[in-house]
Amino acid sequence: MALHDRRERWLANAHSVHSTTEQLLSGGGLPADRNADVLIASMVGTLQGIFTDQFAALDGDAPEGELATAISPFAAELRKFDALDEHSLPTTNGELRDILGALRDAAATVAATLESDSSLRVQSVDEVIAEFAEGYRVTLLLTLTACHALSTKVTGWQASKDENRSPGDHLDVSTMRLSKTKNTGTVPMSTLSSLMTAPPTIMTPGNEAAMFAEMFNGGTPPPLYRMAYGQWFGSVAAMWEDVYRERLAIAHGTDEEGRPWKKNDVKSEFFYELSQIRHDFAHKDGLCVESASNAILSWGVEGQPLSPTPRQMLSLIDAFPASELRKTPERVPRTTERLPFNFPSDWVAKVKAHVVAIERTKKLRPDVLRKVIDKWMEDSQIVDD
Repeated sequence: MALHDRRERWLANAHSVHSTTEQLLSGGGLPADRNADVLIASMVGTLQGIFTDQFAALDGDAPEGELATAISPFAAELRKFDALDEHSLPTTNGELRDILGALRDAAATVAATLESDSSLRVQSVDEVIAEFAEGYRVTLLLTLTACHALSTKVTGWQASKDENRSPGDHLDVSTMRLSKTKNTGTVPMSTLSSLMTAPPTIMTPGNEAAMFAEMFNGGTPPPLYRMAYGQWFGSVAAMWEDVYRERLAIAHGTDEEGRPWKKNDVKSEFFYELSQIRHDFAHKDGLCVESASNAILSWGVEGQPLSPTPRQMLSLIDAFPASELRKTPERVPRTTERLPFNFPSDWVAKVKAHVVAIERTKKLRPDVLRKVIDKWMEDSQIVDD
């Protein structure tokens, strides 16, 4: 289940706690005899460890408004159980069963409420934006820190080689430790080292200004960084297009005539440009083509490889367009349609290739054909008899 919003995360919390406590109470984990001998301190300590994520969510993922009210019985029982210590432990198996029973029942009740109450599924615009911003920033930080971690690993390996130490020349992907043997779960450190080395730059009188500008922006990133950055642009573009654009439309409600907003009514120049960069990474071999006309994320040089620097990527943390996403959607009437004619496939392919060669920016290509057809119609005007 994709935990896109806080309601779904708390539903997962409730299901997890209910499943664990139900197995103990009804599945034989705890004796049914209320007077049976049980290692109460050990049992409580183990369960508190199992419920660590749920305890952390009480403050770290605390909901507001109607959702907070809906989960309050479950949250109250969680806090009681988290607070148990050597001074407040239950003294008998019966008391322990009562505490776990109350926690189980609260989890079941809240889960049923979260699943059945349709009003809890609707988020405000600010709630959707806040969750989108959180996912956007977390994935960006993961990308940046992963690159840094690999750089650190490669630097340490190179230092050990310089000191004639031999910790291993392969990186075990599952453990992130160096290994002396090669297998299907390892990557050669020499490969990572080459991918972590930026191409050399030579400064000449003709490119001096450009070289200084590049250095001030953080320098040319190594190939592995470009790979990671390209994946991040793809991930965030998918979050925007496949998840949050539609959820924002729902959160914005209806227009003045009571018609619900649609996904395509929600627009963002920032995420349009980000998607253009994603397209270039995915479909243009990382060359700046569609993103050449970007005005906000305008790092690329047309026809050159897209190479955002770590500094430029870091600047994206504060670039999330929250204010733009708060704007009321704009329903734009459809003003385009396709020509109702069929042509041979090979001829269509030839025309497409010719148009692409003339105009590199995708959204401007229709104008190329339109100008040709307009000129043809002007030159071959039909005179009525």
